[in-house]
Amino acid sequence: MKVGVVLNPIAGGSRLKRHWPEVSASLRKHFGDFELRETQATGDAERLALVLA
Repeated sequence: MKVGVVLNPIAGGSRLKRHWPEVSASLRKHFGDFELRETQATGDAERLALVLA
């Protein structure tokens, strides 16, 4: 199973972006390789999720 991740870099006051090295290491440990897509505008998350599905 391939895993896709949609990252909103400003969500949560940018906390996820600051902790991304630890988060990505954990994702790789549990799921192996994954595809990352980062939002840049309103509506991107839904569009990117559909692309990754």
